[in-house]
Amino acid sequence: MGSVTQARPEPPVLSMVEQALGIDFGPALGFHPENLRKPVLRIHIQLSRCACRATIIIFRVTDSATELGIAEEWLTTFCEATYTVGSSTPITHHHHHLQRQVTALSIQQALNCLFLTVHYAEKQGSSSGTMPAFEIAQTIRTFGGKLLKLSHKSAELGGLETKLNLYLPPQAEKGKVPVLFYLSGLTCTGDNCAEKGNFINPASKEGLALVFPDTSPRGAGAPNEEDSWDFGTGAGFYIDATSDAYAKHYRMYSYVTKELPELLFKEFGKELDESKVGITGHSMGGHGALTLFLRNPGKYKSVSAFSPIVNPINCQWGQKAFSGYFGAENKSKWSEHDATELISSLGDKAASLPEILIDQGLADNFYPDQLLTKNFEKAAKEAGVKANVRYQDGYDHSYFFISTFAEEHVKHHAKYLKA
Repeated sequence: MGSVTQARPEPPVLSMVEQALGIDFGPALGFHPENLRKPVLRIHIQLSRCACRATIIIFRVTDSATELGIAEEWLTTFCEATYTVGSSTPITHHHHHLQRQVTALSIQQALNCLFLTVHYAEKQGSSSGTMPAFEIAQTIRTFGGKLLKLSHKSAELGGLETKLNLYLPPQAEKGKVPVLFYLSGLTCTGDNCAEKGNFINPASKEGLALVFPDTSPRGAGAPNEEDSWDFGTGAGFYIDATSDAYAKHYRMYSYVTKELPELLFKEFGKELDESKVGITGHSMGGHGALTLFLRNPGKYKSVSAFSPIVNPINCQWGQKAFSGYFGAENKSKWSEHDATELISSLGDKAASLPEILIDQGLADNFYPDQLLTKNFEKAAKEAGVKANVRYQDGYDHSYFFISTFAEEHVKHHAKYLKA
């Protein structure tokens, strides 16, 4: 996105637009709109890389209607000239290592503004070979890096659009950095921890990228998905459902372990190191972090969790979710997504695992009946797994708890990811 505001702008307006958009219109157009009365107009350019469009907005800043008419004439001429150019001398747009060709333009007038929308298609023979997977809704500068608000349509989630947050630390501007996935808990989205979990500051210091996915598909239209906060929307439990009603869309396990990382490492291949990935999470997300780590040996180089649901087959949250997603009788499937059950069956693999860090607040209302931390701690000890389970006096289940210990968790991951 760019903005240009000047009383007497030089070079000409078209050149300003070219510079702001990164577009080279080229000499084939054969004109510059010098008759456009630049001192009384403001040009604002909105660039959406992943949506393949750019919008040039021309605002009238005087009471005269003449200038707006001139702008409309210029834009009309621009559209006609663009269509005249043809494929032999295509107009191209270079951005984020991609090259695209203008495919369509449209003009709209609203009150005192003119909107020229430029649509792009990726040019044949470009470096990526496919259209970008993500649309960037917002880029936020923070702690020297960038927090990107992303969205895309997910094949694993039945074609539904899903949103996530990606933080690129300042070190990513110079080369690839390790990646830490954070899985959120019940009712949350990818925004919650990104905005109040206190992960970004320590991650910027350590040079770790952060990925904050959503917690479930949204808008699937599955039975009962909006009826309660601990099942359905916002409660995907990081599993692949097998029950007919949920199997098409509720596939957060495959989304997080396969589709999302593949898309991220392809789209941001110059920034993210796919060989150095860690995973963490809170509550339901802590359950997800532990089970994804234990089910995929070697995929994640580090793991930690905040107040995780470690034994879901023996708590109400897990029993409700697994009954719905897998069926009440499919208990063997339940065990495949229970961290306590998984760690008990590691055998010889246990000794090679990195240390598991868990923080659990003792003032957490869910600790005694839903989280069952002691069950996991006991199973890990019996299996010979290095588990550092820390019980924090006075801390509850909230983001106040998470943000207090986030820096220690980031450092824990950095120890393995930067080794």
